[in-house]
Amino acid sequence: MQKELIDFAKIRKLIVKVVSSEIKIFGTQSAENYVAYESQQPSLEFKDGTLVVSTRDRHFLGFAVLESKEKLEIAVPLNMKEISLGCVSSEVSISSVKSEVLLLRTVSGDASLEDIESYECQIKTVSGDITIDSPNFAKLVFSSVSGDLIVRNLITQSGEWIISTTSGDITFETVGIPNMQLMMRTASGELSTNVGYTRQGRDYLFGNGKMKVTVSTASGDVVIRSTNRAERAEGIEKKILRLVASGKLTYEQAKEILDELS
Repeated sequence: MQKELIDFAKIRKLIVKVVSSEIKIFGTQSAENYVAYESQQPSLEFKDGTLVVSTRDRHFLGFAVLESKEKLEIAVPLNMKEISLGCVSSEVSISSVKSEVLLLRTVSGDASLEDIESYECQIKTVSGDITIDSPNFAKLVFSSVSGDLIVRNLITQSGEWIISTTSGDITFETVGIPNMQLMMRTASGELSTNVGYTRQGRDYLFGNGKMKVTVSTASGDVVIRSTNRAERAEGIEKKILRLVASGKLTYEQAKEILDELS
C-alpha cells in the first residue's frame, strides 16, 4: 500500500466518504499518522481543523460504475473530537479509538467496531451486519433496516442505548451478569437469555438496571447472554493472537500477557 503521512496536530475531526472500499481506521500511539491506499489515491481536504478523506467513483451513461474495492487504511491519534463515516458498498473496521462523537452511516456493507470509547455513537445502516466488541459508549443510537447487531464483551455501565430495527436480531454478550433495564417494543420479536431477570410490564430488569436499553423492532429477536470466565479467557487469547499476527504485539509480549492470565 502507498502511504501519505498526515499531521494530526491541528486536526480534531475526521470525515470519511467512501464507495466500494475496504476501509480500516485505527488509533495508534505512534507519532506517525497516515492514510494508506491501494491503486487510486483518495482525495484529501484540510479545512478548519477537519480532514475529509473521500474516494471517487466514475459514471457511465448516468449510472455509477464502481471500481473493484479499494483498500484504505487510516492511522489516527488515540483521541479525536469527532469521527464521521459515510460508506456505500463498503466493509468497515474501526478499532482502538477514543472520540467525543462517532458517526457511521453505511449502505450495503458490514462494519466492525472494537475497543471504541465515545460519549455519543450514532450508527445507521440500510443493509449489513454490525459487530461491536468491547464498547464504552455513554450514549448509542442505532438504527437498521436490514441486518443484525452483535455486541460482544459488553460491560454494562451507566448509559443509554436506543436501538431500532425493521428486521434483524440483536445480541448482547455481556461480561458477567448484566446490570441492564431492557425496554422492548416489538411486534413479533422475543427475548432469549441465560440470565435471570424480573419483569415490570414490558420491561425486563437485569441486576440493578444501571444501563438503560430501549429496543424497537418490527421483527427481530433479542438475545442477552452472559459469558463465563473460560469463554472470556478464550476470547482474550484470540484477540491477543490477532494482535501478534498484525504486528501490534511481539511474541514475547503476548506470552507475558497470557502467562499473567493463566
